[in-house]
Amino acid sequence: MGVSDANAVYGPNARFTHKPISFYNHLTIVSQTGLEIFEHTPGYNFEIVGFEVYAESVVATISFNLLIEAVSVITPVLTPVALAGTAAVMLATGVEYGSATDVIYVQYTSNGTGETGPTNFQIWIRRRAADVT
Repeated sequence: MGVSDANAVYGPNARFTHKPISFYNHLTIVSQTGLEIFEHTPGYNFEIVGFEVYAESVVATISFNLLIEAVSVITPVLTPVALAGTAAVMLATGVEYGSATDVIYVQYTSNGTGETGPTNFQIWIRRRAADVT
């Protein structure tokens, strides 16, 4: 008879349950506020557990925000560093949870000269246990 533990599947250390969502963005435009560059609906109850940006180059000021619907799940917004993976600080206040119909958005804001070169994004989500609200 096997032994099971809900934490093995849904606990914070159950990294094998994390699903990466990766996308690539080649172009950012200067003087933008909250411009959407990505959206995804997982189709199941989920938790966002990580967000990272890797930019080949960064000019002036640009920042990225990760949202579920209209609510940011990171603090502060992520400001990338050229040629280094820059991880966001996730909020742990319940806003990192989404339902099957919620949409995940990535937006950016740039100043008059802010832009990035080719940029890779990684979002880690995991399916939520039925009893997690």
